[in-house]
Amino acid sequence: MVITKATFDPVSGQLKKTNNMTEFDKIDRVLKIILNCEKPPRITDVEIDEEIKKQKIIISTKERIEIIDKLIKDGFIIKEIIDELNRFYINYYFSSFEGRLFLLKGGYSSQYLRQKWKHRKDIFMISINVINIILIIILTFYIYRATDKANDNKIESLKLNSKIDILTKSNDSLIKLTK
Repeated sequence: MVITKATFDPVSGQLKKTNNMTEFDKIDRVLKIILNCEKPPRITDVEIDEEIKKQKIIISTKERIEIIDKLIKDGFIIKEIIDELNRFYINYYFSSFEGRLFLLKGGYSSQYLRQKWKHRKDIFMISINVINIILIIILTFYIYRATDKANDNKIESLKLNSKIDILTKSNDSLIKLTK
């Protein structure tokens, strides 16, 4: 079932149907038309156009040609040109098993969604790595400052300890003198 909606055309003053199908949906539907052709196991351009109209898929002739070229290039359908009675050539299209498997996996729509999620996941992982690097730099700076302060405190502590030792010794010597 094709989902369509109507939009108002201000020039003609009429409602026009628009197609909500994505390019990926269109190419999947054309591949399905060619794959469903069983007897004979081939289909012509005219038969593809008839099936497109029958299923109420809005695809221009130019789009259909581009879609079929893409499917041939990707190896999902096979094109054979047959000379009929030495007068004219007819393009016949056959499905390949690769095309059948590809459509069973969800076709181009599914492939697009997988790539989209993979891209988002990659961006998320890069963001997490950048945040981790920034946190490591900040923590390293704080550790350096804490170590530096601890060394300063250690020096201060040693000075205080030496003063305490001096005071203790002088106090002890004073106690010995008073005895």
